[in-house]
Amino acid sequence: MINPITFQNIDLSSTFVGGTSTAKNFIITLLIIAILWVIYLILRFTINRRFKNIKHRYTWRTRAFYTILVLSIYFIGRVWLDSLSDVFTFLSIIAAALTITQKESLMNLIGCALIYWRELFHTGDRIQVGNYYGEVTSIRTFYFHMLECDPKKSGDQTTGKIIKVPNGLVITAPIVNLSELFPFNWQEFNIILTPDSDIQTAKTVLAELIDKEVKHYYLESKHYLKKFVRDNFISEQQLKTQSFIKLHQEEPGGFLITIRYLSLPTQTDELHSHVIEKFMDYIKVAKVAKIAFS
Repeated sequence: MINPITFQNIDLSSTFVGGTSTAKNFIITLLIIAILWVIYLILRFTINRRFKNIKHRYTWRTRAFYTILVLSIYFIGRVWLDSLSDVFTFLSIIAAALTITQKESLMNLIGCALIYWRELFHTGDRIQVGNYYGEVTSIRTFYFHMLECDPKKSGDQTTGKIIKVPNGLVITAPIVNLSELFPFNWQEFNIILTPDSDIQTAKTVLAELIDKEVKHYYLESKHYLKKFVRDNFISEQQLKTQSFIKLHQEEPGGFLITIRYLSLPTQTDELHSHVIEKFMDYIKVAKVAKIAFS
């Protein structure tokens, strides 16, 4: 074809080949996105049907999302790699610069991958990372959120504050997961009885009441107990409720009965309330003991 201005021949194939290749890549990219999106929807539907537990459902949906995201980057990158080699070289230089200037963001990304890969904790777990202690409510790309708990309060009650913790902290700080493998903690129930009380009978009754409440929680999570005993050098006998008697010489004076038991941290207050109510009903009828008051 002759250019009417310069009267020179123009090669139409060389002019439009770039545009044809770009359009083809766009079409393939859209197809990849559509196919992977349909796969993600199918996975999400399957996960919602299979997992009734909200915690497990959230974990597997997050894993499915990030898996599809990585596959999308890989396949789309393969489509555009040849035609965008110069652009990728430029982006590599930018990435190297960002690695230096945005070290914290990179650490947060690595921390996010570490949390999911090593399964350091999941949503709903009660953990302590550095000086932060609470229940994990969500895990994001750069941060995870915790509902703060106060160990000084009875039953480790939540304060209502949401802590936004950078994921990079899990790389450098020690992590204590109180919900992993075995979610029970040792707790103590203390009560002071007057010197004229039948201490042995009261101790036996209290131990039986608490043991009954603890067994109720064990039945709800018995698979934790079996796995804990199987994977650790410990016997079930060591996990039984224990009771102690000590002379209490401060005000109020009397005998201090301490019952040590395993329970869920969030159930401590509820368990103590049930035991006190049943014990007061018992001593009101049997009249074998009196609670000491200052």
